[in-house]
Amino acid sequence: MKQITKTLTIAGILLLTITASKAQEVAKVKTNDWRLGVGINLGTTLGDFDKTYGLTLGGDLKLQRDITESLSGTLTTGYTNFFAKKDFKDFGGKDFGIVPLKAGLKVFPTKGFYISAEVGAGFGVQEGAGTGFLYSPGIGVAFAKDFDISARYEAVSFKNDVTLGQVALRFAYAFSL
Repeated sequence: MKQITKTLTIAGILLLTITASKAQEVAKVKTNDWRLGVGINLGTTLGDFDKTYGLTLGGDLKLQRDITESLSGTLTTGYTNFFAKKDFKDFGGKDFGIVPLKAGLKVFPTKGFYISAEVGAGFGVQEGAGTGFLYSPGIGVAFAKDFDISARYEAVSFKNDVTLGQVALRFAYAFSL
């Protein structure tokens, strides 16, 4: 629970800072461009399961719509695999998979650089895993019009205060729709 509070506090401070700095500017409405990004995610596990799982690997699809020059809305889904560590596998433990479904915002304080925040649900693939609340703050750089590199913290909070988290890098290619 401490980790959730700390993460939400940091995300809130970042959003307040951005909002305050952007409040002095007049947002210019763009043509509501739509983009679809295809990403590969590589990370490491944090949280309640950091001794059970190690590396994470996943893929995602991110639909993005520009709202203004400095703000975009996003919808993201995909699949992330949490690879079980050898000691855990020796005792019958298996990898764990999550299908995320997230909605969020990307704020561009400067051209190319962005701060993002997404929330949604994480659906555990294994029988009995259930669904948890998912949140994901991050930062990234969009460059050469079609490429995107970002880093994020992502956590899924399941029943009984169990949280499965990761820090991941996303490498993506996006194209206009």
